[in-house]
Amino acid sequence: MQVQEGLLVSIFYRITTDEGEIVDQTLTDEPVVYRHGSGSLPRAIEERLEGLRPRETVRFTLPARACFGERDPGRRRWLSLDRWEGDQTPRVGSLAKFEGEMGRQPTWIEEIASEKIVVDDNDPLAGQTLHFHIGVARVVKR
Repeated sequence: MQVQEGLLVSIFYRITTDEGEIVDQTLTDEPVVYRHGSGSLPRAIEERLEGLRPRETVRFTLPARACFGERDPGRRRWLSLDRWEGDQTPRVGSLAKFEGEMGRQPTWIEEIASEKIVVDDNDPLAGQTLHFHIGVARVVKR
């Protein structure tokens, strides 16, 4: 059976940057399962998987705009440390949740200076070209 809209697809994958850094991969013997066409994967990725059969693999590269978007400098902002709600001391590079325009949103702590924290609401992979190696393990109707 081929990968097509509405079917459950099991995949193994590895995603790397231009520098070869692995940014995500299936870490177990179990594949990741998704419903093709549901929007759980970016459309550009689903398009590359369309029509593949189990045991087939595909390698492709996508520019930032097709994955996590370009970096938006406007999504970097200063917040007062008194808005920190965590039990632990904030650390640069850690993920935290702060009240934002759409409620409590995850954001990355980029810098800490005296009474303020610099946070970046961009996805950590924003602005990066990504390289995908995906193998289809199974395709079922369920």
